[in-house]
Amino acid sequence: MKQAGFTLLELMIAIALAVILLGIGIPSLGNLLQDNRANYESERLMKHLRFARNQAISDQQTVTACLVNTGNQCVTNSPSQLLVFTDSNSNARLDNGETELSRTPVFSADTVLSSTRTRVLFATDGTSLGTNMTISICVSGEPTINLVIAASGRSSKTDTAVICP
Repeated sequence: MKQAGFTLLELMIAIALAVILLGIGIPSLGNLLQDNRANYESERLMKHLRFARNQAISDQQTVTACLVNTGNQCVTNSPSQLLVFTDSNSNARLDNGETELSRTPVFSADTVLSSTRTRVLFATDGTSLGTNMTISICVSGEPTINLVIAASGRSSKTDTAVICP
């Protein structure tokens, strides 16, 4: 009578191979997830910037997009969110009576953002009022991702060789 199944030796070899493969794959998976987090943040910001431009065109009014602190003040460093709103008094702050159009969820603690300008204003024709603006997204150990909002109003994404601390 023939018995089917695994011998103890075959089972031990299979477990050893599984441990080796997991030992190789898990660190790579961590890097992949971290890289995807930086890309996710950049795509999320791009979506809100494109929304701001489209709202300015469709509503025929100037729309402000900026990185804000917890007090809804537009800032260039250490923001908590990206905010899109109509800034009727042009004070770079969401005040009572001004319309909030969209807001990103709070950025994760290990994501550092900065921008070259306090805010970007999209005119009724979709152009950006002022000079180009760059938003830098830095996730620890990964290359910095830059979002550039051109004077034409178009947004683009570039990766840099600078590794975040």
